[in-house]
Amino acid sequence: QDSGFDTSSLLAFRALRVLKSFRAFRPLRIISRSSGIKLVVDSLLSSIPSLANVFMICFLMYLIFAILGVNLFKGAFYACYDDAGNEVEVDRAACKSDDSLNLVVADSNFDNVYRAMVTLFQVSTTEGWIDTMYDGVDAASPGKYPKSDRNMHRSPWAALYFVAFIVVGNFFSINLFVGVIIDQFQQMKEEMEGGPFMTENQRKWKEVQRMLFQQRILEKKTLQFPKSNLAWLQAFRTHFAPIVASRGFEFSIMFIITLNTAVMCMRHATMSNSFAQTLETLNIVFAVIFNLEAAVKLLIFSRLYWKDPWNTFDFMIVVGTDVTLIVIALQSENIRSNLSTMATMLRAFRIGRVLRLIRQAAGLRVLFQTMLNVIPSLGNIASLVFLLFFIYAVLGMSLFGLVEWGEHLNRYANFRRFGDSLLVLLRIATGEDWHELMYDCANNSGGTWLAYIYFLSFMLLVSFVMMNLFIAAVLEGFSETVAEDNLERIRNQHEQFMSMWMEHSKGERWIDIY
Repeated sequence: QDSGFDTSSLLAFRALRVLKSFRAFRPLRIISRSSGIKLVVDSLLSSIPSLANVFMICFLMYLIFAILGVNLFKGAFYACYDDAGNEVEVDRAACKSDDSLNLVVADSNFDNVYRAMVTLFQVSTTEGWIDTMYDGVDAASPGKYPKSDRNMHRSPWAALYFVAFIVVGNFFSINLFVGVIIDQFQQMKEEMEGGPFMTENQRKWKEVQRMLFQQRILEKKTLQFPKSNLAWLQAFRTHFAPIVASRGFEFSIMFIITLNTAVMCMRHATMSNSFAQTLETLNIVFAVIFNLEAAVKLLIFSRLYWKDPWNTFDFMIVVGTDVTLIVIALQSENIRSNLSTMATMLRAFRIGRVLRLIRQAAGLRVLFQTMLNVIPSLGNIASLVFLLFFIYAVLGMSLFGLVEWGEHLNRYANFRRFGDSLLVLLRIATGEDWHELMYDCANNSGGTWLAYIYFLSFMLLVSFVMMNLFIAAVLEGFSETVAEDNLERIRNQHEQFMSMWMEHSKGERWIDIY
């Protein structure tokens, strides 16, 4: 009352802060205006019945382990310290009643079913579960001071409890979410042509890309070398065209690319000047070879060279390599300025040549085509994930922006600015010490119990559901690409069979075997 700010005013201020936090949900209106995000949300809503069943199964498993954990470890996860910070081995009741001692209860404990459920959820994410298991191994009877040498006979059973829960709560329950989500969207894929994550325009874009890809295959099969009025150029094309078009030539270039990649991997921090000079000499040799390859193909194919996107990509790498060599040469002449940084960036540009291996490897080609096919789906899912990140970032600023910093909530991880909030949420989505941030936001000065709802809902919604949508979309695209690749392979085999049949049957419907 002396300060003019009583307890009721403080509670009213906190209630007002919570109500103001609801403004963070305004961006949800964008869902109705974005067809891609709306499609993903509709897909999620249609899968709620299946996810609800999985959630109930997981909840029952967690509840069983929570009740068992309370019976085993209630009141045992604590430590007692005197004013000097020295650990004092006394029972919990004695430590709490003595004013000269400080009772410190572990944030992850099993004092009641609610705390046990939170602790088990943390353990299921594999964050800090080893420390929690060791606390359980050292735990004595309820209220007794934990000490490992006094409790060795219970250690195996305590460790077995946590290992069993990791198997059930992590390996089984969480992956059950993944399986149900993928199965649900496979069923939706059968009902919706093109997949559940793409709009009609995106499906048309995908079909156009597929048609262009098949057209490029057809052009490669029927490609003819252009004629030239210059006798020497026509003779050059006639002589070298079969060599350049042969598989042996392609495999030779692939082998050289592999060697070039191995040479680039040999650079290290403590290499000698002679070793570095040897690597640069080898890179010059490789650059000359690739320049000759590009020049020969340009002379043979002329304008048809640019119809193949891989040729265009390779030519860009060749030009980038040449620019890198020029920059390094200028640098050696003491014309430095900003050339050192530019040379480093351009040198890294040569790594892109490894992507040419995709052209010859069927497995890599399928994966690359999968990446192209799932771009629309991943874009829609990523838009929804960013929207959730935006909402949770604004909520975090409103709820925890004034929370006092602690051991984990600090200058590097906090909710005081929007950019910092997004970075913290990205860290939480990866599961890195998310529980420690939750406990700081709940227990530090200015914290609130809403931290438990905030962090647990974010982990459940983003890490367990939304991130698994990416897996579902990639698997959908991969299965579709594999099916298309197998169909294209069958089509090629059929064309080869028909060509050989026409050659040996001489236009008839039979072949004489005598």
